[in-house]
Amino acid sequence: SSRSIEEQGIEEERRLFYVGITRAEERLVLTHASSRLLWGRTTHNLPSRFLDELPDLQVERERLRASSWRNYGTPAQTRDLQPKTDHPALSTGDSVRHGTLGEGVVTRMEAGGLVTVRFAADGSERKLMLDYAPLEKIA
Repeated sequence: SSRSIEEQGIEEERRLFYVGITRAEERLVLTHASSRLLWGRTTHNLPSRFLDELPDLQVERERLRASSWRNYGTPAQTRDLQPKTDHPALSTGDSVRHGTLGEGVVTRMEAGGLVTVRFAADGSERKLMLDYAPLEKIA
């Protein structure tokens, strides 16, 4: 069905997003333009849906005022995103709590610190990176 194709596309986008994050060796800066001029029209853009899956404790969000051409070339302020070094040891079937998504159950563990969790609130399954996801093991 078209919905399953769309879900596969979203999962592939999510996977590529996380692959990009893991490629950062020392510092990762993510930016987005809230609006831009395209073909003579101003378009408004939302940040990536996957930013909300990053742990709040590891992400510092900063809204900068709109820039102008006179500020072009001026260094921007940056914040570091560091992977966690103390994530919980998890196994398939473990109950977990995510800082934003709530409680769920680990349904799959993969190499590279990837974990798939089915969340109770909406039944969704999300693939998360242990180094970045705000997960805690619960009894």
